[in-house]
Amino acid sequence: DAGMCEYALASAGDADREERLGTAEEYFRRAIELRPPAALSWWSLARVLNDQGLGDDARAVLEQYLQEHPDGEGAEMVH
Repeated sequence: DAGMCEYALASAGDADREERLGTAEEYFRRAIELRPPAALSWWSLARVLNDQGLGDDARAVLEQYLQEHPDGEGAEMVH
């Protein structure tokens, strides 16, 4: 998945880190649009947001997932 690749590259800590995190965020948001019940995309988006210093937004994403898809695919990873 392209989002995971960008996230992994951002973890390398080079000068492009913020740009790569932003790109990963975009990919995970698109993945959520395509498969809303899939928890992995929501969890991944929350992780990227947290790494961008947006902890409150990350928690809000996970809460939104639990409200909208309590029995979604992989929901146990978000609980």
